[in-house]
Amino acid sequence: MLPKFLAWTAFALAMLFAMLSSVGILAGGLLGTSTATAMVFSGAASLGIAIVLAIIVMVLAVFD
Repeated sequence: MLPKFLAWTAFALAMLFAMLSSVGILAGGLLGTSTATAMVFSGAASLGIAIVLAIIVMVLAVFD
């Protein structure tokens, strides 16, 4: 199994991506332009990455 350091690194990255996605979605909603649409989609992609990383962290925590 991976060391706890890697699990915490993945957790920190997940939090970072979740924060970035929130900012992207908020900015997209406030601007209401075509660039805002791109921000929303990039925010959703960041959120997807955050969810995947969070699942990895949970699996590591269970099997460690």
